Amino acid sequence: MVTMLRALGIEASPALVNTDRRDFEHELPNAGAFDHVITRVHFSGLDYWLDPTRSPQQGSLYTASQPDYARALVLDDHSTALTPMPAATMAAHAREVEIDVDSRAGVDQPVKYVVRTTYGGFSADAMRDDLGEGERSELQRRYVNFYATSYPGIQVAAPFDVEDDILANVVVVTEHYAIKDFWPADGKDNKLAHFHVPEIDGEPRAP
Repeated sequence: MVTMLRALGIEASPALVNTDRRDFEHELPNAGAFDHVITRVHFSGLDYWLDPTRSPQQGSLYTASQPDYARALVLDDHSTALTPMPAATMAAHAREVEIDVDSRAGVDQPVKYVVRTTYGGFSADAMRDDLGEGERSELQRRYVNFYATSYPGIQVAAPFDVEDDILANVVVVTEHYAIKDFWPADGKDNKLAHFHVPEIDGEPRAP
């Protein structure tokens, strides 16, 4: 990659990084300090950190997600120390979930449950990995099982749709379900629905 970029007149250099550790800058130099090589590209006055081994990554130079390994040893003619790498922003890991519950058919009928998830940056890359690893039917099974923990009566109403905006590096997945007994009786002649948000439930446990 460096050879091709330089042939195009673009300033590029290999950069050694450690994909697991961020705190090795004060250690004595040793052959095991780094375990991966990426590319630093200087273009239009800005530095970009690109990893040609990441696949299937999409996006333009300005929207592609950039690796963040804290520090890199750039192999050029003037580096005398480790170079700080900019930390990834929250937007680089963005994942937005929108759920639409449609009960207009009546409280005694299955509700339409549509989940639209928008992935950006690293999340979009990871979603493309999931989509490319095997049959979509297996991915669909994982999805419905995820929501079945909250809604035992859920069924797939239609296969999920995928929109991939390659230039913007955004992937949108829309899932279609039907849920029976969404409005169970509470024993007092009332119908009472419970709304679960499993996407949020897992996030507070992450820290």
